[in-house]
Amino acid sequence: MKNRTLKQILPRAALALLLCFSVTIAGCSTSWITTLDNILVAAAPALINILNIIAIAKGVPVNAALSTKITIDAATIKALASNFAAASTTAAPTACAQLQAAINTYSSDQASVLSLAQVTDPNT
Repeated sequence: MKNRTLKQILPRAALALLLCFSVTIAGCSTSWITTLDNILVAAAPALINILNIIAIAKGVPVNAALSTKITIDAATIKALASNFAAASTTAAPTACAQLQAAINTYSSDQASVLSLAQVTDPNT
């Protein structure tokens, strides 16, 4: 995998953060599932790349715990999104709540990475 700069990776992270907030605010919809999957495929590795860049820049080991957490949280969202897409009408509200909770957790992961990168405004 080629090394990417923070400026190249940050827009994807910001887009994923925006999607997290959108899904949380707008609620669940099966139309979001494909979009969510596509963004997670790019966003989780981008966040891990940012952790690698931070480690190199600071001359410290990569935050392995946060890297693992991001990977697990992204996989959890993917599984919950699949469960939501297949949920019956009666099970959908519970599946939606679980998906929103997982997205909020992932959003927290993103905020942790941006904090480590000393990004005060994720839109810049």
